[in-house]
Amino acid sequence: MLAECFANECSESVNLQEVLLTAWLHDVDDYKLVGKTQAEKLTNAVDIMAQAEANDDLSQAVLENIAAIGYNKRLNGKQS
Repeated sequence: MLAECFANECSESVNLQEVLLTAWLHDVDDYKLVGKTQAEKLTNAVDIMAQAEANDDLSQAVLENIAAIGYNKRLNGKQS
């Protein structure tokens, strides 16, 4: 709900589907839960979006967003 509020209040054009999918899926491949290898491949996020028949452009954008966010990634200098 918070991501949706931010998206609706943003002064720039925002793809709400991208924002919501990123918010919903950003932890489904958390390395603490699924291990480093699966987390790097974002296996669960890929599978969920395939089952939901998300289009390729949307899926790619969501995967890029997920790969760029996270406290641990910020510590390693990978923030975008």
